[in-house]
Amino acid sequence: MVDAIAVGGIGMGALMKLQGQGIRVYRAVQGTVGQNVSLVLSQRLPEFDASLTCAGHAGGECAHT
Repeated sequence: MVDAIAVGGIGMGALMKLQGQGIRVYRAVQGTVGQNVSLVLSQRLPEFDASLTCAGHAGGECAHT
């Protein structure tokens, strides 16, 4: 069972679907998977919210809301 995931970026639809299933979505930081897991476990990795989601890709760049 998955109860949390750390990602570098995510769209609103995916965020809503994951959160709707009770999965907490964290904003990964540069470093290893192990370092990000440690940050989640120590409650120091921020959770994604709607203001951080990707609103689309214009010219190859991510446009955040």
